[in-house]
Amino acid sequence: MKKLILFALASLAIISCRKDDDESKPTIVGNWKISKSILKFGNGSSQTYTLDSCESQNNFTLQKDGKMSSVSYGIDFNGNCVSRTANGTFSYDEQNKRLVMYADEVTTVEVSSITKNELIVISIPSYDNDNDGKEDKLYIYFTK
Repeated sequence: MKKLILFALASLAIISCRKDDDESKPTIVGNWKISKSILKFGNGSSQTYTLDSCESQNNFTLQKDGKMSSVSYGIDFNGNCVSRTANGTFSYDEQNKRLVMYADEVTTVEVSSITKNELIVISIPSYDNDNDGKEDKLYIYFTK
């Protein structure tokens, strides 16, 4: 009887550990809100873009079933904060760190890093924004 109880407790501990491991693994699924953008120049310098109160509302939601929605905010010609919603699907290639979102247009980003509460992506394609002959990269930071 003691062996059976010990076996049951050991099995429960193993199952509990597996469940904890799965829950602690970062996932692309969730509601992501933009927190900042940093343009990193090819020469090593960078420029941080501060979002106004309207732009800081930008967000997107990625669901387990592959569906996504995004809400983009911007200032219109009259100075009003307006929103635009897009719905579609997404795919995430974890091995190649590529997130592709299919909505009104196709958007592809490289996932620089992902934690439980933060997602950092690099905009694709990259450009030479300062015309110095070196590729510059736009890093966009999101939080859950």
